[in-house]
Amino acid sequence: MAHLGGGRLAIAGKSSWWGPALKLSDDGGDTWNDAPGAIRFAEGRGHIVERIWFVKADPRRPGRLYAGVDPGALFMSDDSGGAWREMTALTDHPTRAKWTPAAAD
Repeated sequence: MAHLGGGRLAIAGKSSWWGPALKLSDDGGDTWNDAPGAIRFAEGRGHIVERIWFVKADPRRPGRLYAGVDPGALFMSDDSGGAWREMTALTDHPTRAKWTPAAAD
């Protein structure tokens, strides 16, 4: 679970039927709603988000969230999870093929 500031919480999970999802709560976890925007690669990118490893708020930019996913990629939202975009510089890094996965905490 991630504390996103202003009382907002986020939790990521994965359904074998629906795939990865992000849920948000604005009442301390009493109720949860689907994040308005899905975290997924654009069509034709050759990747599929398998799971969401973390969600973190940027303390310097209200409303900005980061999500790390498997396969190794980073997504960013500037509207508290309403819309997400891939940070392609990481996904398209020329050394990506040489990276080895590490154990996630």
